[in-house]
Amino acid sequence: MYSLYGILDTKDFKTRYIGYTKSKLEKRLQEHWHASYFRREKNCHRCKWLRSIYDKKLEVKIYVIRTSDSLEEIKDLEKKYIKISKKYRKLTNNTIGGDGTSGLKWSEESRKKNSLNKKGILRPDKRFQVFAENIKTGEIKTFLDKTEAAKYIGCKENAIASVSCGIRKKVYNWKVKFIQKGAQ
Repeated sequence: MYSLYGILDTKDFKTRYIGYTKSKLEKRLQEHWHASYFRREKNCHRCKWLRSIYDKKLEVKIYVIRTSDSLEEIKDLEKKYIKISKKYRKLTNNTIGGDGTSGLKWSEESRKKNSLNKKGILRPDKRFQVFAENIKTGEIKTFLDKTEAAKYIGCKENAIASVSCGIRKKVYNWKVKFIQKGAQ
């Protein structure tokens, strides 16, 4: 069973993203959070919106719009809902739907800007540090990035990411969260 879903924030309760999934909605929402902070596409409009929600300490809700047993039907419904919704609200979808961003072509200017952002050149204040607390010993550490934290704790980087976005509760007795550089 496939679900066409919407994501909205609890500030104005307006749908900002429409997608489809075969997995459970809560799992799909966690995947969106994870992508917003740790994946290659983290500079997409949806990811920036989700990070802004998190920074403002607001919440998002995910809800079912329609369901279907057919993947083709759900992709068609997604395209229709995105097309209609873009007329009335500011969606964060990058494409018209159906297949994600596989057909999206970035301009040369966008590619250069994205590259500079990833290196922290354009917006160095938006880079994140890792704040970690050992729940057994009480030790508190701040790391420059998830790579440094993973080396110190003795785990993989994706384990740090999983704890930070709520997929896991801890990694080797460490609770971690991401903070903007300069903020404590």
